[in-house]
Amino acid sequence: KRAVTRNGITGDRDDAIFGGFLSSAAVRREAVRFSAGLHPQHTAAAAQAIGKWTKPVLVLWGTADDLFAVSHAQRLAEAFPNSRLRLIEGSSTYVMLDHPSETADAIGTFIAGRS
Repeated sequence: KRAVTRNGITGDRDDAIFGGFLSSAAVRREAVRFSAGLHPQHTAAAAQAIGKWTKPVLVLWGTADDLFAVSHAQRLAEAFPNSRLRLIEGSSTYVMLDHPSETADAIGTFIAGRS
């Protein structure tokens, strides 16, 4: 849980966020089976589709993410023809948990800019 947030997740929110991953070995096995079955052709197809997506895209990314570097966010944002990258300072992977107000403000600003 610490890997995806800077402040951790309280026990009362575990089930809502992680669901069956914490309570079901079958769910964990299925996730491993699905992930192992991913073929590079699917990644390549997704990359091509991203380049064709012309609608506005907001990429929110934590600057303190130990799993995914900011350079990944930059590459993702650059892959979309019409994107904006917004870095959330001091956040890890789950920006919405680390900085919920800033995340909501960023989304609200993005949506308001489109109308």
